[in-house]
Amino acid sequence: MALNKGVKYGEAIKANFTATLTEGAGNNNEAVDETPTSKKTADEITAAYQNGTETGLKYESVKVEKIPGMTDDMARGVDVSTYQAMLKAGVKYYDFNGKEADLFDVLKEAGVNWVRLRLWNNPYNADGQGYGGGNTDEESLIKTALQAKKYGMKVLLDFHYSDFWADPAKQILPKSWKNLSSAELNEAISLYTKKVLTDMEKAGVAPAMVQIGNEITKGTFGYDADQLTGGDWNKLWQSNYGTTVARYLATAAKAVRTANKDAKIAVQFESPDVNRYRMIMTVLKNNGVDYDYLGTSYYPFWGSSNNNPDNLLKVQEMAQKEFGKRVVVMETSWLNNVNDSDGTGNNIGYAPSDYAVGPQGQVDEVTALYKSLVAGGGVGAFYWEPAQIAVRAGWNSWNYNKQLANVYGTGWASKYVIGYAPDNEMHYNGKETWGGSTWDNMGLFDDHGYPLQSLLVYKGMLEGYQSAENTASTVTPKLSALYGADQSSLKAENQLKLGQDLTLTNYLDGTVSKYLNGVKGTKISEASLKALFAGLTDGLKSDQFKDEAGNNYHYEYWLGGNTSAEKLANFLKANVGATYGSPITVNYTATLVKDEKVIEKASSTVEA
Repeated sequence: MALNKGVKYGEAIKANFTATLTEGAGNNNEAVDETPTSKKTADEITAAYQNGTETGLKYESVKVEKIPGMTDDMARGVDVSTYQAMLKAGVKYYDFNGKEADLFDVLKEAGVNWVRLRLWNNPYNADGQGYGGGNTDEESLIKTALQAKKYGMKVLLDFHYSDFWADPAKQILPKSWKNLSSAELNEAISLYTKKVLTDMEKAGVAPAMVQIGNEITKGTFGYDADQLTGGDWNKLWQSNYGTTVARYLATAAKAVRTANKDAKIAVQFESPDVNRYRMIMTVLKNNGVDYDYLGTSYYPFWGSSNNNPDNLLKVQEMAQKEFGKRVVVMETSWLNNVNDSDGTGNNIGYAPSDYAVGPQGQVDEVTALYKSLVAGGGVGAFYWEPAQIAVRAGWNSWNYNKQLANVYGTGWASKYVIGYAPDNEMHYNGKETWGGSTWDNMGLFDDHGYPLQSLLVYKGMLEGYQSAENTASTVTPKLSALYGADQSSLKAENQLKLGQDLTLTNYLDGTVSKYLNGVKGTKISEASLKALFAGLTDGLKSDQFKDEAGNNYHYEYWLGGNTSAEKLANFLKANVGATYGSPITVNYTATLVKDEKVIEKASSTVEA
């Protein structure tokens, strides 16, 4: 009153309001399909991966057994080298509650305590256009390492000593090292290694572990068995080539010791093999290579006769007994599905037999690996690129994903690496192979950035873990009112009673039944209830039946209410607080109709 004292007609009336900011319960405006992939049809799964809609992968449940003897200081790592490229392209990640979150926050919550980050010397062409695969230069390395430090994670630095992928198929020298003499190359290796480590030290992100070379079973520093010895790794290492490679590795190791005396040094081979590893380690020993850990790649789908827990244990025993080296698994992964989500074909698009394909299979592969490491006194392991997902989900978006791979380096390769990478990798049968990710079906995140339950394997191996049960509610039609003709002449089996469950058919459209699936005990959103209501059928007619005197009758069933709005309101009221796993009630009225002749059944769908 005081605020408007003396106010006249035609003048503004003032009013004071208070405002209270409240936190909402989340998006309740969209119906949620929480159907796991395993409960979807093949056609539904194909459509989801084609169009980028819900695959159901994040709703797959897992069980993780606690591993006896596993300690918290064991490396539970992931390789997230493409992280900066994904961010630049606008990829988002979410936490286990479905809220947008920093990737490292999600990893930390899941129990990850290490990250592995690869480094390429200069992954750009003369025009500054990136080669792809994350364009993992020193700048992106330090940015990601700073993020890891923020969340208390240790860093493993992976020197490839190349401008692009270094692996068993190729070990290409950086462009700037191509024409150096042996002495000059040796000096370049030393200076570059010390420079990177000094830069990281200055940035406050000194790595706790450094690997010198990446998957060097067939050589490194431009020495490649496929090019020099017809693919014979044994011949390469037993020749002067092997001696030269070992001396370069010794130079790299010495540079690490000089620049970061606290870092552990590792070498990395691939596909565990006792005899092969022993032979290469002997060459390294004879040439004075100073390192702490034997690293290995471990991919069961690329040769399970080597990549299995028993063989890994044998390698650990050999490395410990004969060389005094503990083992760390530098790379591993398993399939969450066999489908492509971004339009670039996957490296593994079939279902290997070692473990089930899916989140539980991922858990089983990782836990089997860690059991072997625990038994052998291993350092730990790193899951390779669990967060390299589609920039835009759906293989219909193949061209978009391919073009963004050129701009941001989000895919395995961009077109700008042509001329540096081998042509047989950039083209197949005359067609381009560069583009999006070839690893998206190995992720511990789905194609929209939501974590899979399998990511919780890292915490589960220490504590044990089992996902909440994903269950389906049932829809129960009940009789809420009875109208029409007198039932007294009806046979007992045709008489209805108020409140009884009704045996009806075709009362719910199958396309909305997906909204019945969810985590047991959690509340079903109003939006999902509305979607279910929209699939209910109104005006159902029963089969015709006769009374004791031979007269024809049928029942007509109508949803309670006079209008569509009333029917919806009654349905929502009947299911307030409904949770997944509990019955959904649908109240129908029944009208008994006496027929003059034989009739056909008819029904109509409700309009929400």
